[in-house]
Amino acid sequence: MVPLPHMGNWDQAGAWVIGRGAGSFTTVMERLEPESLYKRFLALRENLGMEVLPASGGPSPFGVLAQRLRAGKLVALPCDRDVTGGGIEVDFFGEKALMMGGPAALAVQTGAALMPATPWYEGDHWGVRIYEEIPVPEVGDRWHKAAAMTQEIARVFEQGIREHPADWHMLQRVFVADLDPQRLVSARAKVAARERAAQKNGSRPGPAANDRPSPTDTVAGGP
Repeated sequence: MVPLPHMGNWDQAGAWVIGRGAGSFTTVMERLEPESLYKRFLALRENLGMEVLPASGGPSPFGVLAQRLRAGKLVALPCDRDVTGGGIEVDFFGEKALMMGGPAALAVQTGAALMPATPWYEGDHWGVRIYEEIPVPEVGDRWHKAAAMTQEIARVFEQGIREHPADWHMLQRVFVADLDPQRLVSARAKVAARERAAQKNGSRPGPAANDRPSPTDTVAGGP
């Protein structure tokens, strides 16, 4: 399970992974508007060998992603901005920010190794660093484990962005202080609902094969 920020040329990095023998990998893409633009991005990535699931406009992709990970497949998800309005609040460059908790939730649920990556440009070439695995905390319910792991992802992203700040292509609002107040209220209400659900269900662990999405199971995607 590879979480990554919107840095460098991650499409090229994906093509390199496939060329190195991965066969394919699965990702999630935000449904852009107009539809013609979305289809152009979709065609590009599918032609590179990626399996691309839509973030909206269909069933939740969480179950498919969990199945791919359990089958030993690779999943890569950009997660440095909140797409659904219910992201996890993290400390990021000294500010509060909302990031998607899907990669961490998938790692907690499936046992897949959570290994962030940061790509960047090197003149006419490019580079990518794959970091060490972020372990699942030994204590806490699924929601709190995913939240703690998402904070660790944010720390890794900080390091990669500090080393290559010009390659972080973030054109949307990430930091809580910049968000629309109504959206922020909605996001925090979703987080509170997740915590209540975790407390209610924490003593009743579900079967490992259950891939139905829960309140913590939001994934990321981007253009």
